Amino acid sequence: MLILRRPFQFLLTSVFLFTTNPYKAHSIQSEVTFENGKVRLSSRFSNGEPVEGAVISILNQESLPVIELGQTNHLGNLILNLPYLDSGKINVQIDGGPGHRDYLMIPIRSGKILFQKISSLPYKKTIFYNL
Repeated sequence: MLILRRPFQFLLTSVFLFTTNPYKAHSIQSEVTFENGKVRLSSRFSNGEPVEGAVISILNQESLPVIELGQTNHLGNLILNLPYLDSGKINVQIDGGPGHRDYLMIPIRSGKILFQKISSLPYKKTIFYNL
């Protein structure tokens, strides 16, 4: 006969193991493209599923969202209307909810986005668009 010394801990562990789905937790991957004269941000989870309803914001120097650009649609897309910047970088947060965030650095030169140089940012990067 099995004697449980810590029944409460066993119960919690059992509930966790049988009610959580490890495949539900996945990262966000985002890209910015230029299509039909518009700048489009597209975000997907690592399993390919679109990130619907993610809030897209420009971050300030303290890594805080200061301008909300909108939310992704059911396909994980949003047409971006970025503020004009002659040259510099705009850092964007894609917030798909707790634990589901992505950060992009969008470089701009002579008022044009340098699409080939867009990169992912680690959280709390210190170089941000100064608003």
